[in-house]
Amino acid sequence: MRAAVGFLDEIGEDDDVRGFLANVTVGVTRLVASDVTTLSVCDLRAGKRHVFVSPADAIAPQDRECFDRHIYEHPLVRFHLRHPEGGTRKISDSVPLGTFRDTALYSEYYRPLGIAYVMAVPMVTGPQTLISLVLNRSSRDFDEHDRQLLDLVRPGMAHLYRHAVAREEALQAVTRLREMTIEQGGAVLVLDRDRRLRGASGRAARTWRRYFPGERLEIGGRLRGQAAAWLDCLPGPDVLPAASFPVLEVTREGMTLAISAVVDHVREECYLLLRERTPALSLDRLAALSLTPREREVLVWVAAGKTNAEVAEIIGARPRTVHKHLERIFSKLGVETRTAAVARAFGLKAITQGALGEQCAASQAIAMGWRASAGGPG
Repeated sequence: MRAAVGFLDEIGEDDDVRGFLANVTVGVTRLVASDVTTLSVCDLRAGKRHVFVSPADAIAPQDRECFDRHIYEHPLVRFHLRHPEGGTRKISDSVPLGTFRDTALYSEYYRPLGIAYVMAVPMVTGPQTLISLVLNRSSRDFDEHDRQLLDLVRPGMAHLYRHAVAREEALQAVTRLREMTIEQGGAVLVLDRDRRLRGASGRAARTWRRYFPGERLEIGGRLRGQAAAWLDCLPGPDVLPAASFPVLEVTREGMTLAISAVVDHVREECYLLLRERTPALSLDRLAALSLTPREREVLVWVAAGKTNAEVAEIIGARPRTVHKHLERIFSKLGVETRTAAVARAFGLKAITQGALGEQCAASQAIAMGWRASAGGPG
């Protein structure tokens, strides 16, 4: 039992799928002696397999090709396909050794390699995939003690394999999500394990300057002030899941910047996702206007004092597109200026520059609620 637990603990240290399978191939020989050990990932539909071998040079490429030609003739492959829940098994459990040694598989593959005894441990069995660990000996057959040990660790190996696959797929998904976010103009900061800035999207740098004036983002440098104090207070991954990390909120000129942290423990990086938002208020007044959802959204940000370029960045459009939206807004509301359009939105007959300033906070507050009701990103 101690040997089995030690083996599983050893192979479980590597979350990379290929690294994990290579560790299994080498490590199992310290649990059960084997002259040549292989771990085969078989694509049964295509009749192909990827093989890990220990010692690495024990099986030549031409030998692997020979095995692939006879893969469906192998007694253990046939057995485990018919019995997915079947455990560790020797060839002699399926056919007498004398009968097996008359087959082409033995004559062309096993005999040239000097292999006389084989025991297979199925890790994953399915209609299209079979992952098996195979131990081979030249002079001594496997016994029941060997079988019991391998059956003892088999469920653990399968669990650790699925864990490694899930971790790798999750890592690939996070990597692609990060790439897509940056490619599409998302606001993302990337910090290394020492919380030094490793990279930043252009939008993140611009957003940061608006909310933290005077604080420059420098590659290799650390965040300062309020952001640094927040990072220092983030709990470790064993204490709180990433989805529950507290969000830092910074308010400036009526707008709020929400900063969320996502930790990639494999790459030892921390992603800071920046999102501008405002409190939600009633949308009744805006809903009464004869504008499209996009036009109302543009008008809200204009009322908040944003330029066409700033509105374009916020809603993910081009400044020229924002200008076109404004032209249609002016036409529908029967006005000629931005100030008049805002006044009309708030039901005012006339509005001074000072009064407009008083309305900005209210329009900013409406923005978030409007984007949510229109189905856009909040």
